[in-house]
Amino acid sequence: MKKFKINRKWEKYYEEKLTYLKLRFATILTSSKLFFENISKLIRWNEWAVSKLSMIFLVFYYLIYVTQSKGWNVIFMFFNLVVFLCFLAAFGYSVNDYSDKTIDVIAGKKKAQFRTLRVKTKLLLFGFCFGGIGISFPFWHKSFVILALIIVTYILAAFYSLPPIRFKEKGWLGIIISSLTQRTLPILICFTVFERFGADTILWTLLALIIGIRAMFVHQIKDYNNDKKSGVKTLIVNWGIIKGIKFLFVYIVPLEIIFIALITLYLCLHFFLLGLSVILCLMLTLLTEVKFSQEWLHISVISNESFLSNFYFLFLPLTFTMLLSFSSLKFLILPLFHLFWSWRLVHSNVIYLRTPTIILNKSVITNSICLKPAGNSWQFSFSPFYTEWWYFDVLFDDGSFLGGSFALNGYLPVPETVQARVEFALNLNNEGMIKICKDFPYSYFNFNKELGQLTIGRNRIRNKKENLYLNLEEDNIEINLNYKNIIEGFQIGEEGKIFFLKSWDRYFAWAVPFPMADVVGEIKLNGANYQVRGRGYQDHNWGTVSLKDNVSCWHWLRLMMNGKVLLLAKLVLRESQKPIVFIGLNENKKWLFFSCKQNNCFNISFNPTAEMVKRGSKKFFKYHIYYKENNFIIDLQFQMKDILKFKLRPKRTISLISETPYYIRLLSSAYGKLVMNNKLENIKAEVIHEYSSF
Repeated sequence: MKKFKINRKWEKYYEEKLTYLKLRFATILTSSKLFFENISKLIRWNEWAVSKLSMIFLVFYYLIYVTQSKGWNVIFMFFNLVVFLCFLAAFGYSVNDYSDKTIDVIAGKKKAQFRTLRVKTKLLLFGFCFGGIGISFPFWHKSFVILALIIVTYILAAFYSLPPIRFKEKGWLGIIISSLTQRTLPILICFTVFERFGADTILWTLLALIIGIRAMFVHQIKDYNNDKKSGVKTLIVNWGIIKGIKFLFVYIVPLEIIFIALITLYLCLHFFLLGLSVILCLMLTLLTEVKFSQEWLHISVISNESFLSNFYFLFLPLTFTMLLSFSSLKFLILPLFHLFWSWRLVHSNVIYLRTPTIILNKSVITNSICLKPAGNSWQFSFSPFYTEWWYFDVLFDDGSFLGGSFALNGYLPVPETVQARVEFALNLNNEGMIKICKDFPYSYFNFNKELGQLTIGRNRIRNKKENLYLNLEEDNIEINLNYKNIIEGFQIGEEGKIFFLKSWDRYFAWAVPFPMADVVGEIKLNGANYQVRGRGYQDHNWGTVSLKDNVSCWHWLRLMMNGKVLLLAKLVLRESQKPIVFIGLNENKKWLFFSCKQNNCFNISFNPTAEMVKRGSKKFFKYHIYYKENNFIIDLQFQMKDILKFKLRPKRTISLISETPYYIRLLSSAYGKLVMNNKLENIKAEVIHEYSSF
């Protein structure tokens, strides 16, 4: 019995010890993870690990192949290079953060700045510097040329941002110095280690220099406002952002593509297998990454900084390492290492392959009018393809019509690229067609969130409870209208958004705060006053995608009749995807049918030509709409009554391509049938129809 008690005592002791050790181990693990995360943020690991170092790894793999090095020493040299490059990159980024810490505070940047004491900060920088030089000893112990290159690289990296030289504010010199230290000089060190100097040395180092210049242009373009605010005079600040972007796309990107072609040609002539590998990797990149559109080019080069990233950092390095593995099994460690190193890039590609191109969430009926995200609130965006407009139309009781929009588009952080526009067409029975159209600089735009008021020049929209007030002013005309909502508003998708991948920052949104509204007000024209009343509609559109590059065309129609409103929309996407179709039917303030999905259920026979539009011949404008989904059928014939607005795309050549209407708004008569739940209803109504082609 006594023995049993002793055993229980020891068991309890061991259990407590084991629990303590587990907790201790978990604490150490958590602390270590937190420590490495802080170090990673401090040296900005994510900004250079893949985007800078992978290119240097690629050149090292190439040199192993062309010099036919097969010993274990070359593998040890490679991992030695990896550690050295990490020290060099950490030093460069850390010394830049250290020298710019005051400037970053002025600019409001939220970086992981040095929170250690001044002495510890300097010790850390010295550690990165002399640690890197010490680690690289196997490279330079027999060649002082390599040591000289390493020392020069460290000096240039330090004085890129450190006073009194501070290369980053020396215009072109700053951009070239940054490119040299981050890419070109490390690649030149690799060629010197292998003692290979020839045409390929020049081609690879120049390509690295151009890629570095592109990266620095993008960095300074993105930091333009912060640099301007803090008084840092970079090349882009001196030039202006518009000139910088033009130079980037007109000269630097094409020059990079030329050097890729030259390297491919050189490899095909001297190392056919490598040349063939480059061609195959380029083809794979074209299939998986490249889109021949202005939007893709802008996003990949500037927004995401991912231009040919799969080619440089994943496909080509892996192909080179696999070729090395075929020559000697010991090199299998290299593709495994590169997959591990580029895991973030691999992971993003896997997610992209699994995810559909368009994400359209379930449509949402919402009571949110006015200042909710689905209402008329201004949706500020940093996207270079930002566009936003607020559309209005009214069919007045006397047959008159008003339609138009407030619009804003451009790169909002750079006001000189932004254009505000007010464009309306008023068709008064007694006065004919009157156009209100004017462009404004960004400074004439204002949004007051507290008042719910948006202003462009003297024109304004104001939301108040369930009312919306529209005020338009021109030299000889003033329009004041009050929209009073009759039925609840709605939005499609998540916060009204249709997401276009690769990135969640790419979307197009459509929200309808006023599907049907009673409209009353006054129109003052040339000294005469007109009291008006009618039924109106208002929606809000905004997006961060290039509609020209992602959308082929759209149709939008609205019918109002005896307390009912029928809304139809069809968004035809490029790349042979199914169109996005929206149908909404509301009667007596209740949505009887509401559908928004990708399908081919909506057919419309509508193909206007320039001649039809110019002549305004009503007999040509007959078209048909048919929609069927389960027990819901719409079968309508349309007869055009009036062309409210149109725009023609100019001829591109004298004979080959004629003018075509890329935007047209019609007032038509509709007649036909609507079937829902096996109940037939005859339709006869006036329709507003908008068609836009991109």
